[in-house]
Amino acid sequence: MNMSGVLALAVAMAVILAFVGLVSGWLMQDVAYCTHLRGKMPVWIGLAVLALWALLGFLSGQPLIPLCCILGQWVLGFFAAYGGRRSDLGRHDSCQILGLRGYLKHLPRDGINRLLNNDPDYFFNMAPYALALGVIRPYADAFGRRKMEDCPYLFLRTNGRKTADEWAEILRETALLMDERAKQMR
Repeated sequence: MNMSGVLALAVAMAVILAFVGLVSGWLMQDVAYCTHLRGKMPVWIGLAVLALWALLGFLSGQPLIPLCCILGQWVLGFFAAYGGRRSDLGRHDSCQILGLRGYLKHLPRDGINRLLNNDPDYFFNMAPYALALGVIRPYADAFGRRKMEDCPYLFLRTNGRKTADEWAEILRETALLMDERAKQMR
């Protein structure tokens, strides 16, 4: 093989490895980005890529380079998840969502009776938001062991009043089943 063939092979390998590095870097950032979200498959794929990078680094005798790359990709993933510039409207919406999440997570127990007197379906009206924001457990715990009326939008085959914790588990399982069904329909 002459020098131009070796050079062409080196350039082709550099392009291929750069593309593989780009994709694997994106997958590693996805681990940091998706750890707090619902997607579990991107996390497992990204962790496999992280392990592969670490293994290749140790096998090549240069473990520090891939470890620094992994750390850098994780930092970039967290910056992508939590950083960035937002418009005033986006910042306002973000504050509203985080405020609602904090309120539902730390719902004052002494105000529950007042809320239920004003709106008997308060638990069920706010439960989808608590579920979407990932705070359904603390939200249901705030209602204690009191028995709730039947859910106005979810009909069960069983009768009887259930506690807020039982309803929270039913709603969580229903959301998971709906997610599974949506994946099957795609």
